[in-house]
Amino acid sequence: MIIVDFIDMKDPSHRTMLQQRLEECVKKDRIKTTVVGMTELGLMQLTRKKTSAPLSAQISYPCKYCQGTGLLPSDQLVIDQIYREVRSLFLQTIYNQVEIWSNAYLLEALKQSGVFSRLEEEHQKTVSFHEMPTGSLSYYELKGKKI
Repeated sequence: MIIVDFIDMKDPSHRTMLQQRLEECVKKDRIKTTVVGMTELGLMQLTRKKTSAPLSAQISYPCKYCQGTGLLPSDQLVIDQIYREVRSLFLQTIYNQVEIWSNAYLLEALKQSGVFSRLEEEHQKTVSFHEMPTGSLSYYELKGKKI
C-alpha cells in the first residue's frame, strides 16, 4: 500500500485531474496497481499486488534450531520437558533405566537441576547421561532400557 500526501491541493478539479493521470500511468505498470482515490485530507492511496517473496526470504533461510523465530527454548523449559518424558517412561513402561543423550551443555544443565536424582529415588529406577555431538542446544534423545 502506498499513501501519497497531496495535503495542500485544494482545488477539486486538480484532484480529479491528478487521479485520472495517475490511473493512466499505473495501467502501464507490469504489476497490478489500483488507485483507490483521494480523501478529504488530500491523501491518495494506491495498492500494488505483491508478486514475489520478500527479499529476506530470497536471500536467507530459517534457522533449523529456532525455526526462524530468533529464539531458542530456555534451559528450564527443556529440562522440564525431558523430566516429564522420563517420568512418563518410568510410569508407563517396563523400563528400569532411561538414557538421556544430548550435547555436553544440556547434559550439564540436566545434572545440575537435581530433578533426575529425585526422580530416581522416587521410582527406584536409573537415569544416565550420555554425550552425543549435536549442534542444537536443546536437542536430546531418550532411550529406555530394561535391566
